[in-house]
Amino acid sequence: MAIALGTRLGIGSGGMPGLAAYLSARGLAGSVAGADFRRRLYWLPLATDPTKARWASEAEFFAQFTATSTATRPYFDAGGVLRADLAANQPRFSHFGGTRRLVLENALTNKLLCRKHNPIDLAQLGSGGDAAAVLSLVDDRSALSAAGLSAVCSNGMVYKVSNTAGTTSAVLAFNGSVGNTNVHCVQAWMRGTGTVDLRLSDASASVSAPLVSNWVQYQSGGGTPTAINMTMRVVIPAGAILYLILPGLYEQPFAPHAPVIGDTIATTVRAAESFRLPAGLETAMQGSAGTVLVRMAARRAGTSSSEIPVALGGPAHPVVGVRSAGAIRTMVDGTSTLDATLGGGSPLSGLGAAVSWSAAGTASCANAGAVSTTATPLQPAVRSALYLGRAAAAGYAFGDGAYDLVAAWPDRDDARLRATAVP
Repeated sequence: MAIALGTRLGIGSGGMPGLAAYLSARGLAGSVAGADFRRRLYWLPLATDPTKARWASEAEFFAQFTATSTATRPYFDAGGVLRADLAANQPRFSHFGGTRRLVLENALTNKLLCRKHNPIDLAQLGSGGDAAAVLSLVDDRSALSAAGLSAVCSNGMVYKVSNTAGTTSAVLAFNGSVGNTNVHCVQAWMRGTGTVDLRLSDASASVSAPLVSNWVQYQSGGGTPTAINMTMRVVIPAGAILYLILPGLYEQPFAPHAPVIGDTIATTVRAAESFRLPAGLETAMQGSAGTVLVRMAARRAGTSSSEIPVALGGPAHPVVGVRSAGAIRTMVDGTSTLDATLGGGSPLSGLGAAVSWSAAGTASCANAGAVSTTATPLQPAVRSALYLGRAAAAGYAFGDGAYDLVAAWPDRDDARLRATAVP
């Protein structure tokens, strides 16, 4: 189901008293700009008084959002159904465990050459191992529908390998090599019997998958292939049956939350989703003092200061970057950095981070941790153009995140900073 833009939701009558009550109830009192993506609520400063907020429409809030991909940006609706019906430049909201979040992901290529959904033949697939194993294309529409996959896998066809007559393992091989020795991962939806191994051909990335009768998403962690010609395969033991659809081979250390699909014999590219926040929020960030908060279910963390997945970025640097599994980072002026240790939890399971600034200095904290402070001001240039999920300049990794909330205040308040910076 496509998500219509322009929906306006409010509390009470939808006027300022309703907005003030909502912000107070959410612990956001005084915020002049922000979005609650879970509840589909948006607010921006009043034109006549930028210290006060008004309700905004979804279309207004996403006026600077761009994404050229359409069918290659699937999402899960509230019923858990995988859908791929977004228009270009339409934001993608997906449901994780029943929670609605804004999804922002970088460009990504599914390197497999086979048909990822709606297959009509076995092109670009091969089989090996036990000669008694049978590779075929079968209709599995009932099971696909029960799993919420039939809106994308609409012709009902899936790949099947039966190794029930075999005495040794069989192999389902996919054409399409890694092409380099950067970190890769593999992903597929599978069902059947027995325990199969979804892997790169050198086992540098692998997941052991005990199959059940229902469709389940399986994905490996990241692995470094030993050569550029490594490919994806599934090893099926003797006596087992494998059904498979929506396979993926990706050059990143984690699988996408929803597959990069395609029904042609070719690789498939998902374009980057770029969300520059609305002009009203950027204006609110240009004051001499302020606070900005972002909450997200982070997809990954960096491993060093040279890799900073961005939660909230400015025109050249992260305003809030996930520096590692145990810290967040703010680039305060283009050269100076401010690192804050997490107060608990991990950005891999959920991140709440806030940055405050004044003419005299800045402070930041994450997961309700202690406030870290520097005497270097957070420069207005760092805040002049704000992006969720990335910084505008090249060189900083996308956060590839699922976002809950963003909010801004026109003043610095370290007590608020500590209270609001929770996942």
